[in-house]
Amino acid sequence: MRLFELSAAEMEQQLRPAIIEAARAGGVDIAAWADAKILEMIGGAAAEAKARRANFINDVLDTPACADDRAAIVEIARLAGLSDKECREAIGRGTVRLKTLWSHERKWAALLELAKALPRTGRLDGRKCWEIYSQALNIGVSPQG
Repeated sequence: MRLFELSAAEMEQQLRPAIIEAARAGGVDIAAWADAKILEMIGGAAAEAKARRANFINDVLDTPACADDRAAIVEIARLAGLSDKECREAIGRGTVRLKTLWSHERKWAALLELAKALPRTGRLDGRKCWEIYSQALNIGVSPQG
């Protein structure tokens, strides 16, 4: 099949491995990229687990609600050439990083403020999310709201 016969999503899927290889050849640290993307993918589930005082893996990440996140993590790992073990280690590093970040009361409180602003359906622009979070962080809201 020729690329011009593909949809934009199919074309992106076909070109992704070549883009990663070009980035790697250009000196990009693909392992660091994968860590950052996996951190991004686990962030919501990790925040939910913390807020619910639930087990991150068993009670949140391994549930049907996180199926898209898990699929994205697998795709990132595949593109980066990570083994299953390396992928699990990246998830572990991300979890530790988030726990450390959210152990700061003001940062956790700001994240809760952002969570309150999220729509029940659809998406919220990333810039708007950052604006809400940083305003809450600067104001110094308490974790209780």
